[in-house]
Amino acid sequence: MDTARKYSLIMTFLLAFFIITSDMHTKTQARGVTVENIRCKSDRDCVGRMTCNPDRDVKCIGKQCECIAIHSTNFYK
Repeated sequence: MDTARKYSLIMTFLLAFFIITSDMHTKTQARGVTVENIRCKSDRDCVGRMTCNPDRDVKCIGKQCECIAIHSTNFYK
């Protein structure tokens, strides 16, 4: 009985760990964060050094290059 309880406790923690890590991974992908940390001082430092999805633009935010979603203001053109 004690062995089954330990096994179920370990499996519960492993399941929670995998759920939390997959959620964190999904959130970072949605933000467009890449694995590489490219330091920058301005947006020009990021251009050509980092590639983003076509719907995103690379910007220097907090001394680090990040992919930011492009929002169009001209919807009816």
